[in-house]
Amino acid sequence: GDVNEYNNYDFFKTVFGPVDLAATIEGPDQALTGETVTYEATLTNHGPDRAGNTALRLLVTGADVLSTTSTGSTGTCSESGLGRWTCSMGALEAEASETATIEVVRGTAGTIKVEASTSLGSGEPELDPDNNSQTTYTSVTLDPEASTVDLGVEVTGPTTAKAGQDGVFEV
Repeated sequence: GDVNEYNNYDFFKTVFGPVDLAATIEGPDQALTGETVTYEATLTNHGPDRAGNTALRLLVTGADVLSTTSTGSTGTCSESGLGRWTCSMGALEAEASETATIEVVRGTAGTIKVEASTSLGSGEPELDPDNNSQTTYTSVTLDPEASTVDLGVEVTGPTTAKAGQDGVFEV
């Protein structure tokens, strides 16, 4: 038998090849208050090697998030903090892409800001960090249909009065 069973192991280190992940985000330039606004974020691996354990991170400011969906292998997006969403994409082959869709709404006039950025959790060297994030802005203006108010006031009471005489009016 083996007198030293503790030396029967072979330890190895996995070496990951370089990758170039890129994030893009697309959405409308303008929207109306109360309107659902849809953004599509894309995570692309420009290679040259496979990227493991990838994610697309979304940061939304100035709007309420209604829903998120992902085409990634895990297919999930989860809230990771106030206005922060992480969409797990799993492994991504070279020259492959995955997308995440996020729907938001803003009730007042102002600006919606959505930032998409890459996340790489497998230790691969990143070749071009300059394309790892992108931001888009949507200007939200008042919906003229929703902001129109039709008010009417009706007053009834005597049509004439003498000085010092009380009159009763109903509004």
